[in-house]
Amino acid sequence: MRESGDTRGANVMLGYKHTFNPNHFIDMNVSYNIWRGPNDNRFHENETWADGTEESIWQSQHQDVKISNWEAVLDYSLQALPWLRFEAGYKGNYNHENSPASYAGGPVENGLLPLDELYNRFKYDTDISALYVNFSGSHEHLTFSAGLRGEMWQIRTRSLGYGQTDADVALFKKNDFALFPSASIGWSFLGNNELKLNYFRRIRRPFGPQLNTFENISDPSEVHLGNPLILPEYSNAVELSYIKNWTGHMLSVSGYLRTNSDMISHVSFLAPMASDPNVNTMYYGHANVGNMVNTGVEIISRNLLFRRLTLTTTLNLYNSHLKAWSADYPLHDSFYAVHGDKQNRFVWDVRCMTSVRLPWDMTFQATGRYNSRSITAQGTLESDWDVEAGVRKNTGSWGISLLCKDIFNVSVSAMLAA
Repeated sequence: MRESGDTRGANVMLGYKHTFNPNHFIDMNVSYNIWRGPNDNRFHENETWADGTEESIWQSQHQDVKISNWEAVLDYSLQALPWLRFEAGYKGNYNHENSPASYAGGPVENGLLPLDELYNRFKYDTDISALYVNFSGSHEHLTFSAGLRGEMWQIRTRSLGYGQTDADVALFKKNDFALFPSASIGWSFLGNNELKLNYFRRIRRPFGPQLNTFENISDPSEVHLGNPLILPEYSNAVELSYIKNWTGHMLSVSGYLRTNSDMISHVSFLAPMASDPNVNTMYYGHANVGNMVNTGVEIISRNLLFRRLTLTTTLNLYNSHLKAWSADYPLHDSFYAVHGDKQNRFVWDVRCMTSVRLPWDMTFQATGRYNSRSITAQGTLESDWDVEAGVRKNTGSWGISLLCKDIFNVSVSAMLAA
């Protein structure tokens, strides 16, 4: 396989800030981003059939990347009282994508013929507008904040085949609105001890390729098929933390409950091919797979040793529960039933980061990670681990870094079916 591309981007930003006084200001920014350019992918495959015959196949993909984005931000901040700050604002993100992809193939590298049945032009527009308000402050040993964000968004998509125009394909439209509250309260006691309670709600939206209904059969043994019916995934979290500080040391212990509704996940299923209903092939895409609940404890320890060595260790222990689910996946102008069983598993992961200050204003840093086996929508993800290390040298206002990732070449995880 050989890939090449010449994608180029540009950004223009206009900002304005007016300060009424040190504790009262308004800040505005408008930016425009654009990415354009060709990407080419060519691969060669040798196939040996059951009767012993061999076949050589060349195939190429050419994609013209065309992505543009507008973003507008307005923030207002006022220290209303000595113990109370008021903040409000707006954020808008307006994205447009139109990136046609064409294919060609043949038995030899030179003289490939167009494969019009694989052509696809995916048009994807997403507009997100959000308003927020937040109150925060402190009084003696108490700190607090409370906020509310309202988001309204709309999605517009079209997936066009070869020779099709907008008039030939119906526009897929989806509008939605949601509120996202957040709150936090903290209490400091006995000097270096703190208790903190947090709550927040967040959203995860599907992105372009997950929604594209085009059947990409460039690999007929695994066909990618997007799902335009995917709903946003919502998460809620409640965390209670205890934090203790010493000179050169810190310990944080947090208990949490995190829920995900309409969770977006990768799914695979065997179904008849559009070109030959008598032959099944593997399809893969994304779907909403129901609700997940994680309950656990996270422990973070940071220690300064020998004045030069900083050791930060994070241990996360939790029980993961995924409810049984079923979904109707759009397939060949109909629907295909996909489902998953209830799963429950104890999961843990650990991350250890070591940082050493060296002579000549240099720093050495190494990080090791381990993740135990975890559950997925249709099975489990095998355990994995990796180690990375690097050196950084500072020279005035410049910094030079050398990083080696996955030193032992082991960060390969396997998926097991349920």
